[in-house]
Amino acid sequence: MAAMDWLQHWSVKDTLQPRLVLGENAAQSVQFVLSGAARAGIVAWPLLASRRDLPGQAWLIPESEHIPLEQKMVLMKHATPTAHSFYDFMQTTTAKKILIEHGFGAP
Repeated sequence: MAAMDWLQHWSVKDTLQPRLVLGENAAQSVQFVLSGAARAGIVAWPLLASRRDLPGQAWLIPESEHIPLEQKMVLMKHATPTAHSFYDFMQTTTAKKILIEHGFGAP
């Protein structure tokens, strides 16, 4: 997990370990923070980038301080025409701009 790697990088993981709450997935981790169940969190920026209801502050971990979180896209052999259209759209400049606006790096 990138968050744990970052805490380890700064040698604070062991100190914070007793206070850490881990979500089952990225969305649950965000929910812990947004609901106030956790006072702070390290979560993926794309899950917060478009939100206007953040209860506090957000700070982006510099890209140089964490390994890239890579996403993959595949088109299955027997994909529907809609899936093909979506796949094609995701290769466009428009799609890349949308990804960047929502906190993802450009493919």
